[in-house]
Amino acid sequence: MKSKVFFSIMLLLVTCAFSAPKFQATFESGMIIPDIGQQLVDTRNGGGVTVVENPDPSGRNTSSRVLKVRSPFGSTRSEYQTSPERRLDTVGKSYIYTWKVYYPSDFLDGVGVNWMLVSQWKTYPCEYGDDTYRPCICDIGYGIFNQITLTKSTSSVSFDFRAEPDCHQTITSYDRGEWTTYILEMYWTTETDGYYRVFKNGTLLDEQYNQRTLFENFVEGTCDIYWALGMYSSLSDAGGNEAVCYIDDMAVYDMDDGYSVENCEIVETSVEKDHLVPNTNKLYPAYPNPFNPATRIQYDLHESGYVSLNVYNINGQKIDTLVNGFQTKGQHEIVWQPKGLSSGTYFCRLQAGEYAENIKLVLSQ
Repeated sequence: MKSKVFFSIMLLLVTCAFSAPKFQATFESGMIIPDIGQQLVDTRNGGGVTVVENPDPSGRNTSSRVLKVRSPFGSTRSEYQTSPERRLDTVGKSYIYTWKVYYPSDFLDGVGVNWMLVSQWKTYPCEYGDDTYRPCICDIGYGIFNQITLTKSTSSVSFDFRAEPDCHQTITSYDRGEWTTYILEMYWTTETDGYYRVFKNGTLLDEQYNQRTLFENFVEGTCDIYWALGMYSSLSDAGGNEAVCYIDDMAVYDMDDGYSVENCEIVETSVEKDHLVPNTNKLYPAYPNPFNPATRIQYDLHESGYVSLNVYNINGQKIDTLVNGFQTKGQHEIVWQPKGLSSGTYFCRLQAGEYAENIKLVLSQ
């Protein structure tokens, strides 16, 4: 059983009692230019960005104006970027990146997606085609350093942290028809003392510590990181349709100025909605199952607290950690997309306080 309570929807990390952010774009002026900092709009092959009225000005985002991003058939780039001419110092620095994104209820309907990136932390052109940099990036990819990949078939987005050898992914479902707020807290370092934390709508999705977040031979200065939001994609079978999304409240905070996720204000709306809070903890069967390439794992938490969600092989060896940290009470969902595993049976175990439960997962290649 589940009981109804009322709650206020969390919005965005917006103000702190310290100096101004390094970059901020709210689009309330009706113009593309940011409130603080300089931007680069990079559109190619028919892509475009424009400031428009908010398609959903209630609930999680009450802004009157937002940025519309559209990507037509073919290989296109439609990105709003912090200026590569004014890159922020990277090595040894900690930043908080915040943004909102809205995918319409018909997002990608009738559109085939070969690949799509919706955010990138880039050093371009330093690593592009460079034989020194290329082997240091996971999957040996050109161009992008860290990125967020959107996968239509699983309705998921993957935060891809790509510095060898500490390659890692944080995968979560994306919402259609409502605004979503993301926060990424990141310590950039060529040593093994780096970390990052990913939040979605105020809930911690993942945190990783003792990570190398930049490769050892990273070149400071002209190769420092700059950040892009939007769509960089290859679309097929569009049938005249195009991919459209909206972004808002893009900001970069320097933690050396005293910012942190904990000491900054989280603004809440006065809009109350019915929210189902579980009366018990529960781990549900995965769907689809058997699966290839990904499956959804859903679970209920009766109380907020420390949660672990791990995947084991039939020998009891842990092969993947999906959740390891604090989570709020309520309904949760993880998309698991294993890589490098053979077909077979695996087990997913949820541990929350004294509660523990396993489900079977069958990977069919």
